Amino acid sequence: MTSKGATDRLIQRFSSLYQLKKATAWMLRYKVFLLHKLKRRLDTQLRKNGLSVAELQLSEREAIKYIQLYSFPDVTVSLRK
Repeated sequence: MTSKGATDRLIQRFSSLYQLKKATAWMLRYKVFLLHKLKRRLDTQLRKNGLSVAELQLSEREAIKYIQLYSFPDVTVSLRK
């Protein structure tokens, strides 16, 4: 990869897919936390519980989508049409 964007640096930082999924899941959880805080509906359970299977699956899907978009931009554009 030639680009050194934040997502690229994140992907290169971890030596396993599982570690990348956990880090991404925590960041996605933090995003949800901030959105809830912004809306004044802070859900305290987000901070107390461990990561759920659904959160890990979501982080994996997001990482795969990004890598596919980066690796195959022409195919992605064609599929969206």
